Amino acid sequence: MMKGFLPYNKPLQSYSVTSSDSLNRLHDIANQLPKLLLTGRVPRTLGLLQKNDLAIDELLADHLQQDQRLAMAQLSFIAHALVLGGPKPIRIVPEVIARPWVQLSKKLGRPPVLSYASYCLDNWFLLDNKEEISLENVGLITNFLGGVDEDWFVTVHVCIEDAAADAIEAAATLATCSESSDENEITYLLDRVAKSIIHVNRIFSRMPERCDPYIYYHRVRPFIFGSKDNPDLKQ
Repeated sequence: MMKGFLPYNKPLQSYSVTSSDSLNRLHDIANQLPKLLLTGRVPRTLGLLQKNDLAIDELLADHLQQDQRLAMAQLSFIAHALVLGGPKPIRIVPEVIARPWVQLSKKLGRPPVLSYASYCLDNWFLLDNKEEISLENVGLITNFLGGVDEDWFVTVHVCIEDAAADAIEAAATLATCSESSDENEITYLLDRVAKSIIHVNRIFSRMPERCDPYIYYHRVRPFIFGSKDNPDLKQ
């Protein structure tokens, strides 16, 4: 189930299964990314791994989709940190990352890239589970360099997705309406869409509070660049 585009069940912060050495290793590297990037140790750390050291085979059962989403996010962050975290992009992703990344991509129906789903939709937690999603109650599970600007940029999007959920649900119902539909019901649904969009705009207007454009462009955005128009990654 989904709440708009957010998963109905909150993303996992750790694996629900008894973790193997490879999953523990994957989890540890993902959690250490800010320090590994700061010290330039991402290539060295990954270069010391054997090809099966980040294996995720135990997560491929259909009922483990939440675990798959966590692993997909972690592998995507690690891969982008490796490819885009140095002075020049790295052209080839090593098998230790590429193999599990592609396995999960096929399982989840996503390309092997840091998608919006992995970067935002599956990458948040509530600071207080008794409270609702808000900018004062959402944190990120995985970061690149971390810091206020990176966290704020993504958590704003998480809150926007939550605020937009009612508009999406109402719009889906509106799409089934016809000339014979009840006018009051249509008005009610349109009002839900309008109120939801107003809420979205209010949240989005808060982006400049803690996300500086200069820091975003130079410290946050480089890790989420794609490869299609990157001259350093052309075939």
